[in-house]
Amino acid sequence: MAPYMMLIMYMNMTMCVDFIKIIFYYLFDNNSQMTKVHNYISYNYTSSKYKSFLSTPLTIVVKKMMMQLMWMFIVRSMRLGISEITRYMFTMNYIMNYTYTYFKRTFINYQFASDKNINKTNYKQNIENVPIKNTDDYIFNTWLAGIIDGDGCFNLSKQGYASLEITMDIRDKEVLYLMKHKLGGSIKHRSGAKALRYRLHHKAGILDVINRINGLMRNSKRLVQLNKILTKYGILLKMPSDLKYNSGWLAGTIDSDGSIYYNDKSDQMFISMSQKDKYLLDNIQKVYGGKVYKNDNKTSNFKYSIYRKKDMLHLMDNYFSKYPLHSAKKHRLNLMKDFYLLKSKNYKSNPEKYDQFMTLINKWEIYGK
Repeated sequence: MAPYMMLIMYMNMTMCVDFIKIIFYYLFDNNSQMTKVHNYISYNYTSSKYKSFLSTPLTIVVKKMMMQLMWMFIVRSMRLGISEITRYMFTMNYIMNYTYTYFKRTFINYQFASDKNINKTNYKQNIENVPIKNTDDYIFNTWLAGIIDGDGCFNLSKQGYASLEITMDIRDKEVLYLMKHKLGGSIKHRSGAKALRYRLHHKAGILDVINRINGLMRNSKRLVQLNKILTKYGILLKMPSDLKYNSGWLAGTIDSDGSIYYNDKSDQMFISMSQKDKYLLDNIQKVYGGKVYKNDNKTSNFKYSIYRKKDMLHLMDNYFSKYPLHSAKKHRLNLMKDFYLLKSKNYKSNPEKYDQFMTLINKWEIYGK
């Protein structure tokens, strides 16, 4: 197992450097504020979690200990940049999940070998018959995680009241009303702006949201916000697994933080989003194609873009048909196939087709205002 874990660590040199930096800070950097945080977690968090240590199954105890250790490292890593934190969190989660799985399998095999009364056939059948998650719930939950990663904000007041807030353009009201229908909460106009604010603050609603999105969120800033709420309710933060193609997270992120636009100079349609966290965009690029590049040399802002006709049509036919947009951007997305059809008929040299193209562009601009 050790060589395999070392291979994971050295897959990415940047990730390896981040790991070493964090270990250095953890062992040698005696900062008084970090010491206070460490002591707070050790006394208030650990003691409340492990009061029933002796009565807890061994495998669960080991997993809790590893998750506790990971969070202690994450707290100290707050002194580093946000990208380094993100990479480290994913790395530590991967390693610890692998370690826990390895230990669990070893422990079960030991039980199998030592206990002749265990019915191995029934055990195997129970594992194979684990119920599959409801598809509609999975689509909504992953989409919701993308929405919150983009435009959401978890707050914990000084009085200890938890809330979730999401502010969006008034054109995207369908997104907020869908959330209100599913989760409850309230929607109000923002004074002096063409925007709406969704707010959820009752305990049952917050716990419902946590149950839905814990383990699905990917934005490092949102993970820090979420963990404050989880700590209040004594719930462990779950790190996300690798991004999968069949997930509503991308649709939610585009609904909240993405752009769909037409560039008349290149005569191309684009789907894009900007982030300071390049690691997050790199994961999108690996799964869905496109490119990631630095958006502005003066700032540390990165942009993800997808624009090739083949990639765009593939997304529309194989992704957005299953995981649709709910914001006003969906109207532009629905016009893309008409655009590619007119482009294939050389609309620039055909007056009739050109008029159809201009009508399409006028619709496109209306949806953008």
